[in-house]
Amino acid sequence: AGLEWPCIMDVKIGRRTWDPLATPEKRRAEEGKYKACRQRYGLCIPGFQFYAVRKGGALVRHGKDYGKRLTEDNIRDAFLLYLNATEDGRLSRTLLERFLADLRIIRDWARKQTTFRLYSSSVLLVYDAAQLGQCDDSALQRNTSLNASNGQTVAAPLAVKARMIDFAHAFPVDASEAGTVDDNYLQGVESLVGLFEQFLAAEGNVD
Repeated sequence: AGLEWPCIMDVKIGRRTWDPLATPEKRRAEEGKYKACRQRYGLCIPGFQFYAVRKGGALVRHGKDYGKRLTEDNIRDAFLLYLNATEDGRLSRTLLERFLADLRIIRDWARKQTTFRLYSSSVLLVYDAAQLGQCDDSALQRNTSLNASNGQTVAAPLAVKARMIDFAHAFPVDASEAGTVDDNYLQGVESLVGLFEQFLAAEGNVD
């Protein structure tokens, strides 16, 4: 809501995506999906859409078939697409920093929480591509809008967000693992933060 060109990516977190109640058939099916990325990074990309700024805002969608072709060698290309990298591979510094602010909060929580094990959960990435390239990059951090009823300026929703979603397969920690963190989930979040940090640290590749 409130975004002109909403760019959305579903990043499924965890090497293991089947829960303790899964049947053997379900386990085998899940193990065969997105194997290359899940084993290396503990995450995969079931799908995303973005409005291509370089193409005048044309909507581009990639689904599961695209995600299944991703490997540790080309997964960065998917993020570059989603983040609207320029033709020479440059990214918005503000966009990366805003995503990292949220992703680090999720990572720090995952480093401490010992109550649940999350399976087949995702981190949803959302931003408004219509705001990219504006002279004032602070627009990516927070919009303002005019309330028609009273004429006052009010804060609009943040235009860049990373949020935890999909908790249908959340399970309490087994007694044998009491006091331990969810390493399966943590690996994926650490990898996601690491990828964005690499983009940000790449000299000459951010504006």
